[in-house]
Amino acid sequence: MTTYGLADVRRLTGATRAQMIHWTTTKVVRAQTPRTEGTGHPRLFSGDELAAIRVAVELANQFKIPVSTLRLVLILVRNALRRQDELFWVTFVRVDPRHPHKTMRGWSGTYWQFAPHLLSSRSTGEDNMLTGLLVDLVAIRAELRQAGATW
Repeated sequence: MTTYGLADVRRLTGATRAQMIHWTTTKVVRAQTPRTEGTGHPRLFSGDELAAIRVAVELANQFKIPVSTLRLVLILVRNALRRQDELFWVTFVRVDPRHPHKTMRGWSGTYWQFAPHLLSSRSTGEDNMLTGLLVDLVAIRAELRQAGATW
């Protein structure tokens, strides 16, 4: 399995050094740390974690998603990546105006499954499910491969 160091992750995903340090410290992203002698331990990341970090960069930079919510979203994204799903859809349902991201729902599947899912959400009266963020996992993997990632 191919792993990537911090410099490669930053180059491939657009994450800043500060983001990566903060996200690994708060366990938003999962680094593999091989046992080595000495005081320094390199942080290595898998290909799927690379894709999850790419999603995190977009959510953090464009939508200012809080770290606690980002951690939960990435758990769902990792599950979708592990199942080889094509799309990931997350919605944030506002329960309390003081906590806009308090309730979150995630869905993942294929391109063909998405439209029926969206229509069934609407027919059951879950109009709040129609506002969300759609992540094309196939496109993210393709962008990373084009930039030089393999897995």
